[in-house]
Amino acid sequence: NLAVVHILKKFGALRFVPSLEPLRYYIYFENIPTASATAQDIIINDPLDRSHVDLSTVILGPVSFTDKLVIFPAIPLALGALTKEVDLRPANNLLARITASLNMASGVLTWHFQSIDPATGQPTTDPVAGFLPIGGEGSVTFTAQSVLSLPTNTAISNKATVIFDGKPLDTPSWSNTLDSTPPV
Repeated sequence: NLAVVHILKKFGALRFVPSLEPLRYYIYFENIPTASATAQDIIINDPLDRSHVDLSTVILGPVSFTDKLVIFPAIPLALGALTKEVDLRPANNLLARITASLNMASGVLTWHFQSIDPATGQPTTDPVAGFLPIGGEGSVTFTAQSVLSLPTNTAISNKATVIFDGKPLDTPSWSNTLDSTPPV
């Protein structure tokens, strides 16, 4: 399994980003081609640094996996968890349930992907049924505003953990640097 995180819209070696624009986060994951089974349950935990990121501004972007694109409402996640179900039938007799939540106290942003049996509405008990096939890829995205009082040259780092069917995998750390100084 593979997982990567980064913040886009970067300039220069320090990956400068304008401080007044929202930070755009992308987390990629893959059930690698040599995996032994489809993925049934994936949890992504992204601890955001509350001293650098304004948690009240976290808004989900598109979520994708295999050939599916899931759009969540463009509302702050601080208002409460969001859930979407994607019907994978007839190709796969499953639903994929995606729940995203933000713990305002800890700053942890979480996505939970579950393979759901459409007959029971519960997680599948079929050991070989999963929403993400071998070789399948996916991504989650979100935006957040940096804390406005941060000065130029403040580094904002991010690192997530992707848990594939109970097996955690950390993404590499990624940093961007704020630029709040107008050019001269």
